[in-house]
Amino acid sequence: MTPAAYQKQWRLNNPGACGRHSAVYRAKYPGRCKASKQKWFGKNLFYFKTKHLWTKFRLTLDEWFQIWYAQGIACAACGDIFEDLTAAHVDHDHTKQKGDQGFVRGLLCGKCNRALGQANDSAKRLRQLLLYLEKHHA
Repeated sequence: MTPAAYQKQWRLNNPGACGRHSAVYRAKYPGRCKASKQKWFGKNLFYFKTKHLWTKFRLTLDEWFQIWYAQGIACAACGDIFEDLTAAHVDHDHTKQKGDQGFVRGLLCGKCNRALGQANDSAKRLRQLLLYLEKHHA
């Protein structure tokens, strides 16, 4: 039996054992795993960004940077300047498929992205919300 096959069989015979070992380690060394993960993530930011963009949006890093610079390194909705690469969220049309023309609409800041998501991408709901705000802040 190969080592990989043995390991697979052991995990099947001992469900949850790996999770228990991990939990014990994390309890014994609090913060060590998180610090290590953050350090590794920081060194491999472009790897994660590239993988995430392609998996979720069928967007290459070059295409993402084209959008980034075309928008002037700012949110497409409010115009706030992005502080770093992680501050820009890809806005996409939920009614289209990955890779379709117009699937990716632009880059938004976190606040605008969440607001749009909470409104279910509904222009009608956002207009009603704007009218509500104008009525009560006039």
